[in-house]
Parts: sequence; structure tokens; C-alpha cells
Amino acid sequence: MQIVDPILIPSPFKILQVFIEDWRWMLDGLLSSLGRITAAYLIAVPLAVYFGVWAGWIPNIRKLLYPIARVLSTIPPIIYSPFLVALLPSFKIASLTILLLGLFWPTFLNLVHRLDHIEEEIIVPAMMLELNNHEMIHSILLPYVWPGVLTSCRSLLSTSFMLLSFAEMMGADSGLGFYIRYFADYGNYSKVIAGIILTATVILLLNRFLAFIEEIAVPWRPQKRKR
Repeated sequence: MQIVDPILIPSPFKILQVFIEDWRWMLDGLLSSLGRITAAYLIAVPLAVYFGVWAGWIPNIRKLLYPIARVLSTIPPIIYSPFLVALLPSFKIASLTILLLGLFWPTFLNLVHRLDHIEEEIIVPAMMLELNNHEMIHSILLPYVWPGVLTSCRSLLSTSFMLLSFAEMMGADSGLGFYIRYFADYGNYSKVIAGIILTATVILLLNRFLAFIEEIAVPWRPQKRKR
């Protein structure tokens, strides 16, 4: 309708044309980003869950790890990501490190705080059985925090993609963030907006996928009424 600048705000037809023309490039970038996100989740979340449960239950471990977590969790990984990209030997290691730090500490702290408010009707019967620490953690506490871990994974999805996109804009040669930054440097805003739309769509679909996994893995949780 020629109301706005067609260069900065391209028409929907031009954006659709980008998906048709660049689908191979966008697919390669999507697979690269998903590979980095998946690797980070598979490493950071199990480690954060395991150490978080031990720190939440054993006072000595909590005294050792909790102050460190409180300090490091307040520093956004974006702040020191340029240093990591320059310091580490490859971008793959740097991007993975940024994602690990962004996922590990929030999940760790969330579990420690969750165990601070564990219900007495769970703890008291378990303590009456005189379980040792290993049995208590693996038989009682890990199943107890499992639903919260899945919810935390969903809530950290947007944050992890933000960290990944920022890292990819700095030093990658593939990925959704690289695609957006590359064409932003050349002022091709049709492809920039297409990359943003693709990123938002991927986050939405992954969020729905994690919600589906949560429904299957935690069948005892009451489901929200559909409207």
C-alpha cells in the first residue's frame, strides 16, 4: 500500500519469496542451530538436575556450590560471550559453552529452591524409612523434581535461542543467527525478517513439542482445561 518504506518493511510477497528461494540455506542454518541447542540441553540439564538435587539435599554441597551459582547466575552469558568466542579454539566449543552456562545455572538454582519447599508429607515418610542419601536422592527427590525440570526446559527455550543467535551473529558460518546477521549487514531486510519469522516459528514448535513430551512423561500432573 506504499505506506511505509518498502526496503525496511518489505511486502509479505517478498518475504514469502525468500522462503522459496533460500529454503536450502535456511534449512542448513536451522539444522545447525538445532544441533547446538540439542547438544547443550543434553549436557547442561542432566548435570544441573543431578548437582542441583545433591546441593538441595546435602548441606555441605549446598554451602560449596550455592554461593558460586548465585554469583554466576546474575551475569548474563551474553556479556562474556565475545570473550569466549575469542578465547576458545573454535566457535562450536564457544557457542556450546555459552549455552551450557545459560542453561546450567538457572536450572541448578531452580532445583535447589524447589527442594527448599518440598512438602513434609513427602520428606517425613521417606525419612521414617531411614533411607541413605543415595537412596533418598534417586528414589524420592529425582522423581519429585522431574515435572519441574520439564517446565524449566520450556521456560529456558527462548533464552537459549537468544544466546545461540547472539553467538551465531558473532562468529559462526551457519545457523539462524548467522543468516539474519549476514543479510542485515547487506541491508537485505526481506531475508532478515524471513529469518526472524523462521526463528520464532521454530521456538513455537519446540515449545509445543516439549509440552507434548511433558504430557507423556508426567501423566499424573493435572492438565489445564482446554478453552
